Order: sequence, then structure tokens, then C-alpha cells
Amino acid sequence: MRDDPKHLTRLLAVLALLAGLGTAAPLRADPVAEILECPSVDFTACPALLAAQAKKAEPIKALADVLRDAKASPVHKVRASQALSLLDARDEKDAVAAAAEALRGDPLQVDLLVSSARLGDARAVRPLLETMQHKDPRACILAAGALALLKAREAVPALVQALKADDQPRLQAAAAYALGLIGDIGAEPDLLDLAAKPRIYVPTRVQALDALASLKSKRAVVLATLLIDSASRDIGRAALRLLTAVPTPWAEPAVVFALDTPGLRGEAGRAAQAMGLQHLGQKLIATVVRDDLDADERQWLLNALAKMKPQGAAPALAHRLKAAPSADEKLRIVRAIPEFGDRTVVPDLIALLRGDDPALVNQAVFALESLTGRNLGGDVQAWLAYEAGAAQPLAPGAAIPK
Repeated sequence: MRDDPKHLTRLLAVLALLAGLGTAAPLRADPVAEILECPSVDFTACPALLAAQAKKAEPIKALADVLRDAKASPVHKVRASQALSLLDARDEKDAVAAAAEALRGDPLQVDLLVSSARLGDARAVRPLLETMQHKDPRACILAAGALALLKAREAVPALVQALKADDQPRLQAAAAYALGLIGDIGAEPDLLDLAAKPRIYVPTRVQALDALASLKSKRAVVLATLLIDSASRDIGRAALRLLTAVPTPWAEPAVVFALDTPGLRGEAGRAAQAMGLQHLGQKLIATVVRDDLDADERQWLLNALAKMKPQGAAPALAHRLKAAPSADEKLRIVRAIPEFGDRTVVPDLIALLRGDDPALVNQAVFALESLTGRNLGGDVQAWLAYEAGAAQPLAPGAAIPK
């Protein structure tokens, strides 16, 4: 029906775009009022925040006034503070700090403290440490994240204590993340203990391994090599990330093992490249052309190969194009081919110009132009003529075809 609300909403959106307003969101004269009603204050879910960012000074003042308004609700104060932190309104640190202090004892105080941390206000450290003593898991998790933002080394003892809360795995994960970001090697023993526990929540162990990687923990390398074949692929990938961060020659067998293990092969390729294991280039080529890779694994391997540039990579990928079952895989391969600078695959790329997938044809044209320096567009005959000329033996003193 024409008077259906959904139809009217779509019609208004079209009219807004035609008017050059560029957004399908309902328009209000006051973006601050809309921000205060946004369930989630971020640039994606709250279009009014983009409008505030465009105006900047005026909305920032209005949002700060909300924090100073004794009659404003705690929820509105939280949203105002979140908007100010996303707008990087550092001149309003005092307003956010005062509002947080006024909400002392309120469960929402921690949300304001998080906004203070986003604005880089070190005054939030003390109340955040007090919050870490609360029994409310949500408050503690938010406090841990805020302390990480501030890289507060004085928070290390409290965060290490949180690592031992086996009945609160999400808090453990937040504490591990924070310790990795703060970068205090004193947390290494407790992070090692947490990463090694077999019956701990998997994301918690992953965060512990990532934190150890951030700390460049050499003691964790042995543990990482043992965890490569964990039943959890998330843990195996985290172990590979640690080996990448702390490269050691004797970790190579773990990388080779991972290249043969579904779910680990992409991360293993990245590790091989980062660790400088150039001699594994042929192994990576053999892996990237397998049929049983998922899209992410293949992309990571392509990225690693593009940096390692082992001999024969481009022809192997061109051969894979003939067997690739999906347009997406072909597109990924053609995007990677120019990175190798190998002109022997030009005929394979020319063959793609006869296809009916516009995206693949366009990418093949880009690859051909990148490899040859010629701008012949999608003209198959022109490319064939160019390739035939380029393939002819050069007469003495003749110029190389351009």
C-alpha cells in the first residue's frame, strides 16, 4: 500500500538523497537531541553523530552542557560522554570527569570513566581501579578495557588478580588484553599460566597468548609450539601469532605442521613470511592452490606469497585459475598476480578478457596493464597483437615493445 510507513520511509530516503543530503536517516534540527536517544552511540548506529562531527564546536558545547545539567538522566550523561569521546573533545575532559564523580556509586559511572579514558584523562585511573574491586563483572570488564587505553602500569596488580578469576572468563580475557596493551613483562608468569590451562574459556586463552605475543615473551614460545595442534583452531592461530611475534629458528617445524592443517594454513603462511622462512615458498605455493582452502586462508597465503615472491608462484596461480570453482577465488588470484611481476602469465590473463564476469575482466585488465605498462583496456585483439609482438625475437638494436 502507498500509505505503508515502510514505503513512506523509503520515499523520504530517496527524496533526501535527491536533495543532496546524502543520508537516509530521519533529519532533526538538533543532532544532540538525537544522539541522546541513540541506543548505541557510534558513527554507524547513530547518524546524528556524523552531523555533530561536521559541525563540531556547537554540538560539543551542547553535549558538555548535558553533562553539567543536574537534571539530565544518567543514561543521557553516558551517551553525551560517549559522543564527546568519539568526537575527541579533549577540551571537555573536566566536564566528563565531573559527571563521572557525580555518579559515584551508580552502575553507570564506569561508562563515563571509559569516556574519560578515551579522551586520555589519567584522572580516571584511580576510580577505575576502585571499580575493579566491584563484584559487577560488566563494570570490571569495562574498567579493564579503560585502564588498557590509558596504559596504566599501576593497574597491573589488579589486572593480574583478575586473571585468577576462573569463574569469570570474560573478565580474565579483558584483563589479559589490557596487560598485553600495557606491556608490563611482570605479568608474564600469570599470562603463561592462564594460556596453558586446558579447561579455560577458549577466548580467554587466546587473549592470554596474544598478550604474551605483545610482550614478546620468549618463555611463551615453547608453549606456543605445543599449542599449534590444539583442538581449538582459535588457540592454534593465536599460537602462530605468538611465534610470528617472537621468531625463533626451532619453531619452523610448527609452522610446517600448520601449513598442512586446515584452519591454520593462512596464519601459517603469514608466520612463514614474517619469520623470513623464504625456503618454504614452494610449500606455500603448493598450499595456496589446494581445493580445500577457505577464502580467508587463501587470501592470507596470497598476501604472504606476494611479499615472499618465490619463483614459480605466478604460473602456479595462473594454472589454478583454470580450476578455481568460484568467481571470488579467481578474483583474489588475479588481484595477487601483478605483485609477482611475472610476464609469463600474460596469455592467461588475456584469456580472462573473454569472460562474462565484469569484475573479473576489469581486474584482468588492471593486472595486464600493471605487468606490461600498456593501456589497451579490454580489447582482446589488441592484447593478442601486443603479446605476439612482445614474444618475437628482437632484431639487433631494436627497441623492446612498449
